[in-house]
Parts: sequence; C-alpha cells; structure tokens
Amino acid sequence: MRRRAIFLLFFLAGLLSPAAPAASKFRLRPPLWVDPDDQHAPEPKEQEVSELYALVYNSWLRHLSPEYKALAAGDSGALNVNAWDEAPDSSWFTNRIGRRPLSFEEVVKGLGGKNPEPVPWKIIRIEDEGYTPKFRVKDSAGRIYILKFDLPGALERN
Repeated sequence: MRRRAIFLLFFLAGLLSPAAPAASKFRLRPPLWVDPDDQHAPEPKEQEVSELYALVYNSWLRHLSPEYKALAAGDSGALNVNAWDEAPDSSWFTNRIGRRPLSFEEVVKGLGGKNPEPVPWKIIRIEDEGYTPKFRVKDSAGRIYILKFDLPGALERN
C-alpha cells in the first residue's frame, strides 16, 4: 500500500510539472578572437632543486601520488582557447590561415616574397628514415626545399 502511495505521488508530480523545460539561464558568449595577454607578469624567483631529486620525482614518485591522480582527473583541458577550441590572437600567436581565405599574393608574401620557380627541380638528396621518404630538391635560384609525401592510407598525417 505504501509503495502505491509513493508511486502515485511521483506520478502526479510528473504530470503537474511543466511540459517544457525553463529557458536556459546560461548564455553562450561569442568566441574570444583576441586574448589580451600582454599585461606585465612578475619575474619568477629562482629555485634550487636537486637534479637527481627532480629526475626521480618526475619519473616515478609524482605518478604514484594520489594528489597527482586527483589533479589529472580534474584536468579541464587546454587553457587560452576560445569556445571553438581554437587559439585566439595574442602577443605570441597570430591566426593567419584559419579565419578567412588567403589570396595567392598573401601566401607568397608569407614565404618572404620568394616565389617558387616553376622550373624543374633537381633532387639532391633522398632520405628514407621514418615511415615516409622525403626528398631535398634545389630550384634554379639555389633554394633548397624538403618534400615529404603522405601515405595513400594516411592522408594529411604529415
């Protein structure tokens, strides 16, 4: 009998609750495109640490401590990224290629004004270490380039 009463109470509470959830109290802010990180930061104080202690602690002891495991479990990810998980412009980074399409002239300007020559290149060295080979080529102006190709089944890996 008591179970029936509790069930009936929950059932009526479910029927009387509003059908649509209330409007969200949280608003999404627009993504941060410029991070004002150019404020002064004080110079850190120098610390004397034994290299042997640092080696042993960072290689073994730190990973065994419960504090490290608790901090690692609560890691919220990268800092200084915007709502789309991209790095905003700052004093150390300028997003030059992701925000808008680039013209050919802008790409050439990014190369330092050095327009690659459309003449045959001469392969001067073949390097086969790693999982894909790479070639060093020289153009007619004497500039050296490195060409490395993707594997057919792993495009854009390099």
